[in-house]
Amino acid sequence: MEARKKIKVACLDTEKAWELFQDNVGNETLNSHPNIQNLAKQVAERCGGLPLALITIGRAMACKTIVGEWKYAIKMLEVIKRLMEYWFCEGLLNEFDRISEAQMQGNDIISSLLNACLLENCGVIGGENCVKMHDVIHDMALWITRKFEATESNFFVKAGAQLFKEPDVKAWESGKRISLMKNKIAVLKETPKCPNLRTLFLSQN
Repeated sequence: MEARKKIKVACLDTEKAWELFQDNVGNETLNSHPNIQNLAKQVAERCGGLPLALITIGRAMACKTIVGEWKYAIKMLEVIKRLMEYWFCEGLLNEFDRISEAQMQGNDIISSLLNACLLENCGVIGGENCVKMHDVIHDMALWITRKFEATESNFFVKAGAQLFKEPDVKAWESGKRISLMKNKIAVLKETPKCPNLRTLFLSQN
């Protein structure tokens, strides 16, 4: 059955968003500890006024009466927001035109990956809350990416290849997404021309 009319759901202002979030969390939980209401407002704020996020997260927090659980939720929402920004810029969340709307799709993806143990919460690293892939899953992702690399020039992945110098620049000039991270490359001796480049990872060298 097809929709006869598409209706755009606008983001709520701060007051309306808080009211919707309160309705889904419930007064019993909000009043269970003196600090929870203030933390709940921070969680609601990080939902960006998105009704679906406010309802879903509000219901998920309805039974959370421990302050630490609310602080953890705030940290996880910060992680998710950063990932959404990266994914949106990469064009991976292409169902929406605005990053605030793409967060709905991204939240669902992150939750699914965490629930399936394809992502792990790894706490605070370098002052930022992080998630990571298990080493086996990461290796599999690299293997899949390298298969694309063999048939398309969009990917050039040499992460963790124990390189001491950069590969021949001509080999990666046509790449859109390039990863040379986790090697031992001290400097790039040549300046590659990459007109199609969208992503370049050089960290941990």
